[in-house]
Amino acid sequence: MTANETYKILRPILGPWFRSNGFKVAKGYLTYQKRMGSRYLNVRFQCNSHGWEKHKGSSFTVFMEYTDTQDIEYANLRRLTDYLAFEQLEFIRARQNRILESIPQPPADYIQTMISAFEKTFRDPQPYVDAYLKDWKPVTHPYTAADDIWFRYFTEADVRSWAILLGKHVQHIYNQMERSAA
Repeated sequence: MTANETYKILRPILGPWFRSNGFKVAKGYLTYQKRMGSRYLNVRFQCNSHGWEKHKGSSFTVFMEYTDTQDIEYANLRRLTDYLAFEQLEFIRARQNRILESIPQPPADYIQTMISAFEKTFRDPQPYVDAYLKDWKPVTHPYTAADDIWFRYFTEADVRSWAILLGKHVQHIYNQMERSAA
């Protein structure tokens, strides 16, 4: 599933709420932007730059932040998870672990091919194999707001479930921001 295919799943789930609340689609990734006074509120959904891997899927993250300019290409955007409480982060961790558990392990012959390729490049390929296989292990420590959380997916249903959950978090945060700005 390419990034464009992932965005194509996210748009119909998220877009109606953003449009009905005055957000416009902005340039870059899947970004929604709304002018609020002299600033801009930006919500960006960004797919992992490593792309789709047939055995482990991919991931995306969400940024949400005010900027002083409409051009956000070089803005320092905060992750959506910076705004979430412990209970919300634990719910995200539980969903992440359910998704990770549902992703089939790569076939043994694929791992063996990877090891053979790594052996040609590295003296000890095991750390690289371990790093690859780590992507199937559950998240055992509670997430914090400072964690760099990438929402894993393997199926369209995974993307849809993340869109619904994260969309609700965005809506709640937006409502709080709007109340505090008034």
